[in-house]
Amino acid sequence: MTNYTTETYQTKRDILNFVNKISEETRKPTKKLAQDMVYGISSRKSCLISNIARELKEDIKLINTVDRLSNRLSYIEQDEIDKIKSNYYSEVVRYLPEEYVIVLNDDTDLNKEYSKKLEDLCLVRDASSQVERYVNGYKVCEYVALTETQKSPISLYSKIYSTTSDNFKSENDETIKGEDEVIKMLNIHNRKPIFVRDRGYDANEYFKKDIKENNKFVTRLTGNRHLLFKGKKRLVDEVAKERKGKVVTNLMYHGENRECSISYTRVELPACKGTEITLVTIHGLSDEGPMMLLTNLDVKDKVSAEHIVRLYFLRWRIEEYFNIKKEYNWENSLLRSLESMNNLNMFLTIAITHVSILVEKLDKNFHSNLILERAKSLQEKAIVYLGMMSTGIKEILRYARTGIKEWQHIEVRTKYRQLQLKL
Repeated sequence: MTNYTTETYQTKRDILNFVNKISEETRKPTKKLAQDMVYGISSRKSCLISNIARELKEDIKLINTVDRLSNRLSYIEQDEIDKIKSNYYSEVVRYLPEEYVIVLNDDTDLNKEYSKKLEDLCLVRDASSQVERYVNGYKVCEYVALTETQKSPISLYSKIYSTTSDNFKSENDETIKGEDEVIKMLNIHNRKPIFVRDRGYDANEYFKKDIKENNKFVTRLTGNRHLLFKGKKRLVDEVAKERKGKVVTNLMYHGENRECSISYTRVELPACKGTEITLVTIHGLSDEGPMMLLTNLDVKDKVSAEHIVRLYFLRWRIEEYFNIKKEYNWENSLLRSLESMNNLNMFLTIAITHVSILVEKLDKNFHSNLILERAKSLQEKAIVYLGMMSTGIKEILRYARTGIKEWQHIEVRTKYRQLQLKL
């Protein structure tokens, strides 16, 4: 440890203390793998196994370290994964609001355009492309919660899956599995979710489930959605255009601060007759017409109506989360099996969550402010500090002369000695 500066020492200690809490009560090889993976991902800001191996600075050949990490990612027992998730939830829930938690969910893709032999490759829409095109890859279902103070994203559920796998039913089924796990976890810790969704989730299957289970939601609607308004079935687009919008406010939209008007009215879904919910419309944001939100939260006055709108506008933070994952070379990882990819994704989630927790501690923890300063960003103020904070960690750890072997309790056995008969 004599080679460590104070900053690298504190940063290593912070990462490993967090990982040790998450991997508590797992077997020694799994705990060591978690330490190696999360430290390597954070230090290099990369998911490439070769880069992670370089950051460990082990006194063996690099290829041997790469082989060890790759092989271990394929052989983590399910009970240990469940234990890691349980520890993870217990740790991150401390940074979430005490009652209602804002949960954003969306799908993204894992682009494997040039891969041919990976397990169960399927066609996915390339979300990063300016034109609509489909490439080889995988679908990813993600649920992200926002922290109490900084509204920093923390993943609660992340699964890579393929539409060509034998156990695949539908994308809706994968989304509902994620929702059930998030609800179960939050209920254990006495929290309730408010699901905030985009137009892709304007489907009766989600509405019927959430209304039946009394899950709170805010969902943006498409223009061809039918609603029951004053007892008559009408297109939501027609109902929205008839509203005048009496609540005037300013909203940030596509990087511009725009004045808009908000209105709300009670409606019903044809698939859920007898249950009144609220349609909130926002006028003046664009020339495309009003934005339409459907919610089962209480909307009684202009303050609560504006609150619903601002809840939806927090949805872009999941897009920021996806951008951060791609900064870690997530799509360039060279693992062959879906199991290994999901295990790597789990350790990446832990690494990014550690960064989100440091962001949540800004102005409360000296070390968090120090890391942000080391990012050397030209931008002093930001809405989401994830990118700056992760860069700060990378800049500090680049000066570390050793890895984390000195921090790990590795059993050293004496060499076997052959009995000899002295003549």
